[in-house]
Amino acid sequence: LLLYYPLILFGYFFKKMKYTALIMLFTLPLFYIPLEHYFGTDEIMIGYYSGYLFLHGFNPYDPHLTANVYEVFNRTKDQYIYGTPYTTGGFVTNLNYPALFFLIELPAVIFNFSPNYILLLFYLLTGLVMLLALPDYIGLLFISAYLLNFNYLYYPLGGVDDIVWVFFLLLAFLVDDVRLKGVLYGLSISYKQDP
Repeated sequence: LLLYYPLILFGYFFKKMKYTALIMLFTLPLFYIPLEHYFGTDEIMIGYYSGYLFLHGFNPYDPHLTANVYEVFNRTKDQYIYGTPYTTGGFVTNLNYPALFFLIELPAVIFNFSPNYILLLFYLLTGLVMLLALPDYIGLLFISAYLLNFNYLYYPLGGVDDIVWVFFLLLAFLVDDVRLKGVLYGLSISYKQDP
């Protein structure tokens, strides 16, 4: 917050609200980036492993191939904390999400970084799109609310991936071309089953 208020005052006095909001959007989240590679949810871990299997020529939707996902990442004890339990016993280990779910995580698998950074990128892109779509002062108010509520940032950094389909849905609302709206909406629902 010590950096936040001086930036707002700078933008207000020098009439550079858009630039101030851009600086805040891209610098404040840097203070919260985790340094170690981890999976915040089982969904991200299963998607990451499915991307790994896909790159090695295996079918990521085969439940027999992903059954050992907790053992591969040495998270056997974490399944009781992060795992999604079945009502019949056991935990979800198979990929049952739409295709774009694990395809977005392929750069994280290829370059061996946390898939949460991809979610952070979509968090920043969503804020940027809103900032560019809104007038100056309303854009600054939006960015202020977007950055002051740290839960918006903690969700993508913790493995909650809803910001990805929100980004595509937001773009679908903002473009004028009907065909492009359909493509963007299709990308949104191919990432999350029920946006």
